[in-house]
Amino acid sequence: MARNLAWALAAKTGLPYLYRKRHEHDCVILMYHAVVDGPRSYTRWTHVTASDFRWQIRWIKQRYRILPLSEVVQAIRNGRALPSKTAVITFDDGFRNNYTTAWPILKAEGVPATIFVTTGYLDSRRMNWSDQLFLDLQAAAPGELDLSAHGLGQHPIGSDASRSAVCDLVRRHVKTLPSATKNTILADISRFADRPGRRAVAEAPDFEPLTWDECREMATSGIVDFGAHTITHEILSRLPREAMRNEIEESCRIVRERLGVQDVPFAYPNGGRDDFDDHCKAVVQGANATCALTTIEGLCTRSSDVYALPRIGVGSDMTPSRFQVASSGIASGLKARLGRA
Repeated sequence: MARNLAWALAAKTGLPYLYRKRHEHDCVILMYHAVVDGPRSYTRWTHVTASDFRWQIRWIKQRYRILPLSEVVQAIRNGRALPSKTAVITFDDGFRNNYTTAWPILKAEGVPATIFVTTGYLDSRRMNWSDQLFLDLQAAAPGELDLSAHGLGQHPIGSDASRSAVCDLVRRHVKTLPSATKNTILADISRFADRPGRRAVAEAPDFEPLTWDECREMATSGIVDFGAHTITHEILSRLPREAMRNEIEESCRIVRERLGVQDVPFAYPNGGRDDFDDHCKAVVQGANATCALTTIEGLCTRSSDVYALPRIGVGSDMTPSRFQVASSGIASGLKARLGRA
């Protein structure tokens, strides 16, 4: 409540408007993940409701010029000033609800977007490790989850709050680990979830991936284009170099081959400063990706590194005031200044 009040006060001051005016030739790239068709029993930051997504798109459309990602990247590559008040819409992971729920809204509003797909999951019922962890903990029968062997202690699993707390704890911890170690911990949690009494999770379809046929249908519409987001959504800096190279090069190749396109952008899984490095960037460039997007907060400028473009994440906790402040770039701008102080 207090935080929402703070966002509302910040919006009322007019500072977001003034900040955006001062940076009117910078571009905001918004990052979405899943768009679901109504309120859910679970809380997942990456899952935005269709009603929220609709008003957010309309709000941005009224105040910004929404461009395809490719146009912004081309301007940066050519060293040109970006058009005034520009925005780009992107989605990470490649959820099927991007097709069933988000795409109809994009079509109705005439808004272009780029979807970054995790190629190894399309045409399957598999999902990235973070979503599988969430669903395993949601489905597990009540009991004591013993992660002592991994230095994470013992945790009672029963209430929704206990499941969410353990999910957050494990997710934060395993993101710092080598991929093989992370997968060992996640496998132990899956075995715990598969005990007798496993619950059905009604909202499991929210996590289903796109099919290639759905991607092709959206691609031929002229509104949506596609980028690569690795094969298995592993955090690249945690992988051996050859595995990292394969995740990047093969995912870019598969998107080109499956969709018959040449220009393929890339987005780093997790995308924080510690999740990719200069070697990753060089491999992305060598794979002939047009650009690479991060989750580092900020606005794009004419001098931005096209292989480390910042974005603003949009989640389920976005009130109108918070969305206004976040999309202006002022919050990320202040964080960057404080970090340099």
